[in-house]
Amino acid sequence: MTQTPAEIARQEQREQLLAEAISLFAEVGEQAFSIRKLAARIDRAQTVVYRHFASKDDVLGEVVEHGFARLYATLPELSDDPREQLLAIGRHYLEFGLANGDLYQLMFDTRPRFLFAVGDDERKLRRIQLLDVAASALADLGISLAAEPAALADALWAQIHGLLALHHAHPEFTAERAREAYAALTQLLDLID
Repeated sequence: MTQTPAEIARQEQREQLLAEAISLFAEVGEQAFSIRKLAARIDRAQTVVYRHFASKDDVLGEVVEHGFARLYATLPELSDDPREQLLAIGRHYLEFGLANGDLYQLMFDTRPRFLFAVGDDERKLRRIQLLDVAASALADLGISLAAEPAALADALWAQIHGLLALHHAHPEFTAERAREAYAALTQLLDLID
């Protein structure tokens, strides 16, 4: 079905708003982000923003979607080796969280409902895709522990998430310290066989 010029213009305006929202969020963070600031940024009235987004949470939900898209788009190609897959996923997740502090916190900490509650089922499932890949890698490793691979993947994610939470909350827990702690965590995989 062909879109009318008005529909095309509306879609382009929404995409422009979203691009500006992502940029504004990166500059000011969640607390200072507002519909008023977003509207001023594009030199329009707030009503223009409200034609496309119902609320600040609606805009931030789209920023979160952008974050997950970026997280997955930057994931390096995974090897066939399950252990290497697991390490690459963990390393990528850690580095994404270190490099994108405010976005990471919006995605996983300050508004955790965005993790599972915003969007359709396909978008929700995409958010937890890395955990599924990690669980599959653990199953392929044939590690004989009482826990299911999915539970182990959750536990590993929680460990890396904890490192990132410490880094974001406490300046003395530097990025380098988080990387060292992750390296220590990966050594535990060598002990399991």
